Order: sequence, then structure tokens, then C-alpha cells
Amino acid sequence: MNTRLFSNSYFIYLLVCTAIALILTIVWINIEKVDIAYTVHELQGDMLKKEALIEKLRVEQDTFFSPLQLLALAKDFNLKPANPGQLRKIDIAENNILLKKHETNKIEKETLASKITKGALANNRQTLSYKEAVPTEEEFSALADNQ
Repeated sequence: MNTRLFSNSYFIYLLVCTAIALILTIVWINIEKVDIAYTVHELQGDMLKKEALIEKLRVEQDTFFSPLQLLALAKDFNLKPANPGQLRKIDIAENNILLKKHETNKIEKETLASKITKGALANNRQTLSYKEAVPTEEEFSALADNQ
């Protein structure tokens, strides 16, 4: 009979501990839910403020680039409309490609110049002046063709 009482009290003790753990878990989940809800509300407020700022900046940009504003600034700086021969339309993508090509060619020429200089020094075993060390365009093209 004593063992049965002990097993019943053990069962009750285990049940109480489980209930306490469950209650603490539910309380912790509710606290986290409130914290996340507060953070979301705060971030939504920040987003609305930034959207309003973006809209104000768009209006300001439209104001600055309006034809009347530009005309007033042009008069302040004594500017006049450009003649048709003075205007050039530059495609930004094409311009970027040309710049990259130019940079690549410049790097290749510097690399070729260093190779020619190293080769001349190794072959002649003598010190060259700067003018002698820098190859001409023909030497560049000949070396580029060989590679």
C-alpha cells in the first residue's frame, strides 16, 4: 500500500512539474510574440516614414528639373540654348564599353612593355635608358601578334 501511495504522489509531482513547465513555456511564447509584434510595428512605422521622405524627394527633384526652374537658373548664369552642332548624344552603355576596352588596352600595353624591357635586359645584360626600354607601337603590335 505504501508503494502505491508513493507512485501516486510521484505521478502527481510529475504532473505538477509538467504543468509548470508548460505554463512557463506559454508565457515565454507570449512575451516573444509581443516583442516581435512591437518590432514589426516599429519597422512598419520606419518604412512609412521613408516612403514619405522618398515621395517628398521626388517632388523636390521634379521641382528642380522643371523647365521653368532650369530656365531661371540658365538666366542667372547667362546661359543660352545650345546650337544643334554643339549637342552630342552619348550612349552610357557604349561609353562604358569603350572605357573598359581602353583600360584593358592600357594594361596590356604596360604588361607588354615590362615583358619587352625584361627580355631586352636579359638578352643584352645591360642597363637601358627609359627611352630605350619603352617599346614603340610597332614593337607592341609585333609582340601582341607573337602571343
